[in-house]
Amino acid sequence: MKKYNYLLMLVLLACQPSAEKDPLLKEVITIHDEAMEEMGPVMSLKIKLKESIDSTRLTEYELAMTALDNAHENMMVWMRNFSKEFPNAALKGGAEHHGHHNMNHEDHEQHSRSPAEERELLETEKIKVTALRKEMAEAIKTAENLLNKHEN
Repeated sequence: MKKYNYLLMLVLLACQPSAEKDPLLKEVITIHDEAMEEMGPVMSLKIKLKESIDSTRLTEYELAMTALDNAHENMMVWMRNFSKEFPNAALKGGAEHHGHHNMNHEDHEQHSRSPAEERELLETEKIKVTALRKEMAEAIKTAENLLNKHEN
């Protein structure tokens, strides 16, 4: 019986889309990876803002730090949710690197979706991760502009 369960699990895992087979999945992962490259700057900008708080602009600093925090947290939430829907998709800086992911494939609920449902879900994920990338870029720009004002 265990042999059949193992074979069934292999078949289900094989049916999961992979970036090599699905260009839309690859595009979603690429957008994610590009956004993840900004996580270092997000964290360093947050530190710089804390170190250079200008009491006459406290609200601006707080808003900028909140935007950076939100961008970071929203990406972490998206990654956890995406990994649940697409457990075989390899995300750069994935949740396992941030202490949020200690599951093996047996812990994931297997999703049986039609190709049309799969595509629709990926289109939705593409919209979400694109919005996250934009949110991150805007938070970075706001923080950098504030720090540049502080230096002048």
